[in-house]
Amino acid sequence: SLFAFGISFIREMIKDAEDKMGDATAQYKTLALLLPTYIFKIVIVLLLIAHIIPLGYYSGDIFSNDKISSLYLMIFVVAPLLFLLYNSAVAQKSNDYKFISNLLKVIMLTGILSMLIFTLSLNYF
Repeated sequence: SLFAFGISFIREMIKDAEDKMGDATAQYKTLALLLPTYIFKIVIVLLLIAHIIPLGYYSGDIFSNDKISSLYLMIFVVAPLLFLLYNSAVAQKSNDYKFISNLLKVIMLTGILSMLIFTLSLNYF
């Protein structure tokens, strides 16, 4: 649940960056508008790192006896998060943030499906 909350929170921040012009026109006070762009990107990068480190730990330590779950987590959750980390750092246009937002949706799905993989792996393999 913490993973889902955190990824959803990051996605909302990315959506704010994507809609920055519309929010400025409507005079909304979002972090994407209030913070300088480089600070906003640092916040996004730090939040992503705060997700990547525990997932890497769990994959390497807790699931060390469960290779299927560990591989799934690394390939379908951690690797896309690392890719997202890079894309977040270099994003400049609204389309860049739209791509990141869509990728976050996929990561949310693979993260949720990981529970099914972990359960099946523990019970059947």
